Amino acid sequence: MKKLALVLFSLLIICSASAIELKSYDAEVTLSEDGAYEKIILFANYSGEENIGLTLPPDINNLIVEINGVRTKCEQKTVLGATKITCPVNFKSDYYLEANFNTNYVVVDLDGRFLFKQKVTPDASIEKLSFRLKLPETGMVSEPIGNYITPAPTSIYSDGRVIILLFEKENIESNFEISVIYEKLVPDIIFPIIITSIVLIGSISLIILYGKKKKPKVSKEEILLEDEKKIVNILNEAGKPIRQKDIEKQVDFSKAKLSRVLRHLEERGILKRTPLGNTNIIEFLK
Repeated sequence: MKKLALVLFSLLIICSASAIELKSYDAEVTLSEDGAYEKIILFANYSGEENIGLTLPPDINNLIVEINGVRTKCEQKTVLGATKITCPVNFKSDYYLEANFNTNYVVVDLDGRFLFKQKVTPDASIEKLSFRLKLPETGMVSEPIGNYITPAPTSIYSDGRVIILLFEKENIESNFEISVIYEKLVPDIIFPIIITSIVLIGSISLIILYGKKKKPKVSKEEILLEDEKKIVNILNEAGKPIRQKDIEKQVDFSKAKLSRVLRHLEERGILKRTPLGNTNIIEFLK
């Protein structure tokens, strides 16, 4: 049996608490079958020495660092379980640092599942953290979700291609660890064959039977989560634009969660929200 990937790395931000104040930390991790691509942006106020030190995950490749928009050459050193980089600076002021890199990890058989784990351990507090984890195109969060994601994500949504988990936290003083177990929709070996067969047979059948097919209400490539499906089903049944208040009466989650789900669907072009008094008119885009 083909082994499945264990994605495991820790990110430690090493800095002097008296010399640096981390205003925000923004990370985006894109997972693939053999590792991850990560982009980190730090906004901070720095009043220390001429170098900034960071500790990144082990086995990183293609490291690119920019400080205030200027590409900076950093010294890179491999240590036990991590990669240390030292970046020169010649100023004491507010700045932003952007680091981009690839990571590769051991492959471990988890019986059809993958484990992603990352820890952020700052020596100085982080005022605001935003962490987005993009699963592979064939990745799906294991059910029940509450048992396989730690901590509970701020939201789970899709860009129409992959599932994205968003974690947000403020005033981080100590370790912040994220752990996610996910699985593939179908096995690697048969996935391309299934997709190719479905597309080919489906296209031929539609041409023969119907000629020109009407545009579907939702693209078949669209990945809809269960809460999103509920909204789409309500709009389909209504057959016309309806008030957000009317949708609230038909779902079993809070107003805040409903607004978040509607926003994600609108961002992907599935529906349109138009303000009307103290509510919104929700229109399904066909």
